[in-house]
Amino acid sequence: MGRILAIDYGRRRVGLAVTDPLGITAQGLPTLLIDSPNDVIGWIDEHRGELEIERVVMGLPRSLSGHTGPMAEEVTVFAEHLREQTQLPVELVDERLTSRQAQATFASSGKKLKGHKETIDKIAAILILQHYLEINPPNTVNDPTD
Repeated sequence: MGRILAIDYGRRRVGLAVTDPLGITAQGLPTLLIDSPNDVIGWIDEHRGELEIERVVMGLPRSLSGHTGPMAEEVTVFAEHLREQTQLPVELVDERLTSRQAQATFASSGKKLKGHKETIDKIAAILILQHYLEINPPNTVNDPTD
């Protein structure tokens, strides 16, 4: 069984998380600092085999009311590009409040938020993946291309 990679996409920083080999838990990976979205694709191509990535989930930013804005459109376009370039199934997951939850989780450790944006992005990716796994327990994940 392959693993699921979660992406908390940003224009400069990309938070990453991956499931354990059994697909039960989410584990954070180092945050990517990128110059372009193609840097993410390059990273996936480089690490796909060693991490056994078979699916990608990406956080889709929405407002609290559920509306999408320019960043959601950017994520949607990138998700399609990622599908085409990697031939991996890519699913979008509502990420409302994920950044706030990540900040609260980090703050509960007693550390200040300032200067730790990369850690916040990693935690956000973990939360996106955990949410996805709650909705789609192992062995029940559907292929979005079906």
